[in-house]
Amino acid sequence: MQESSRTNRFPLQGKSMHECNAGTPRTQWNQRPQAEEPALHRREQELEARVALLELQLQEAQANNARMLENFRLQNAFFATVAHDLRTPMTSIFGYAKLVRRDIERAILPFIRSKSEAAGAAEAMDKAKRTLANLQVMHAEGDRLTRLINNLLDLNKIEAGQAVWRDRLVNIADCIYEALLSVAGQFADKPDVNLQANASRELPVIRVDPDRIAQVLVNLLHNAAKFTERGHVEISALVVETGHLEICVRDTGTGIPPEELPRIFDLFQQACLEDTLQGTRCGTGLGLAICRQIVEHYGGQIWAESQPGQGSTFRFQLPIQGAQHA
Repeated sequence: MQESSRTNRFPLQGKSMHECNAGTPRTQWNQRPQAEEPALHRREQELEARVALLELQLQEAQANNARMLENFRLQNAFFATVAHDLRTPMTSIFGYAKLVRRDIERAILPFIRSKSEAAGAAEAMDKAKRTLANLQVMHAEGDRLTRLINNLLDLNKIEAGQAVWRDRLVNIADCIYEALLSVAGQFADKPDVNLQANASRELPVIRVDPDRIAQVLVNLLHNAAKFTERGHVEISALVVETGHLEICVRDTGTGIPPEELPRIFDLFQQACLEDTLQGTRCGTGLGLAICRQIVEHYGGQIWAESQPGQGSTFRFQLPIQGAQHA
């Protein structure tokens, strides 16, 4: 009994060291790295290939970014040059058109009236009046082209971060008055459209660039006049409960289709409206985009509400923190 117990306590008795070590956990652990070396080598090669690919993609992205920046710089320079080259002849066209109009009004028309008894005087008078009307059309179209050029130039400067903002304390009523003067000629050609303004001078003054805010108002009023043939266009301003100054331009024009509303403030998105009298009319895709950029520059927001056939309402709000009352 004692011999059997001794044998069970020492089961490896009589075996060699090689036989004892074979199959033990330590031996298996030592053999495992050798078996996994090929797999680890493959993984290392795969990682190196992926890193090389990522580095190549990064280099391509950097090169593409450099090309985009250069293209953007060239685009900005092109816009600036074209806008300047277009505005220069427009100034001459406006100047000579005014001279012709002045000569007709001051010399030709009085002379024709003085010869009213002469043969052909009535025909000459009709031609002179038609010439004045044509000059008025030239002036209106030239003014529209000038606004388009200015919008292109302003858009280019704003996107490039080169726009100049001459901020000062301003009463919004003054901006509205300046905008109304700018669009008076356009509304003069629309006898069936009544232009209304409702803005108290008791509104608080805000620190903005008055020319930029007037630009927003002029763009909104021009759009309202363009798409309104009868009824009224109203501009108003008030302080809302949120503590913002809200300016509203409301018209009784053709309205905007619901599917167009979400994107009318996007750059180069042209809202096209069907009109029974004038057919399809489209915007330039610039004016409203610039309006949004100016309003958002001052921490405000702009939006539109409209129903086809019932007119449109454009609103924008500007914060008036720290504002003073005029």
